[in-house]
Amino acid sequence: GTSLNPKQQRYLDAVQTSSQHLLHTVNDILDYSKIEAGELRIDKVTFELGNTLKEVVAALQLNASGKGLSLTLEMNPRVPIYLMGDPFRLKQILLNLVSNGIKFTDYGYVRVQCDHTSSSGLVNVTISVKDTGIGIPEEKRGEIFRDFKQVDPSATRRYEGTGLGLAICKKLVEMQQGSISVQNNGNQGSEFIVKLDYPLS
Repeated sequence: GTSLNPKQQRYLDAVQTSSQHLLHTVNDILDYSKIEAGELRIDKVTFELGNTLKEVVAALQLNASGKGLSLTLEMNPRVPIYLMGDPFRLKQILLNLVSNGIKFTDYGYVRVQCDHTSSSGLVNVTISVKDTGIGIPEEKRGEIFRDFKQVDPSATRRYEGTGLGLAICKKLVEMQQGSISVQNNGNQGSEFIVKLDYPLS
């Protein structure tokens, strides 16, 4: 194959980015209509929690470093833990939260932290996605999980998206009997907290 010159490479990158964006939007809408129709199934398979989270961070590492942001994962405790559940849906939730974090953060970091504790055969998993981005005003926090909502409509043009991502996250979390919430990350940015219980595999 012939190697591309820098200009061609930029065009190719742009095409790839916009086709990924289109795919992402289409997937959001498809998933949303499946959820609404009650057709979305939650799988029960064995998965390793740490690897699942690492895949999410690896998938978005390029996006983060492209903006000069640090994207990190912290696991506590750091032992491999095998759970029964739907790793694809967990990844979907986290890809949404982490890519949002990257999208709305211009400098600083996006950090994924995971804690897990066991009680009576269940593993209580808490995953937090923190960023140093534009943050969410307190009065808007109730709205952001609603369909087709973005905190600031003018942000839609700057940060493209359907505004469906968080609504889908919330529905996916609730379909797994979990919870999702948002709070301020200290004095700047946001922190999304997802809590899910999984049986040990």
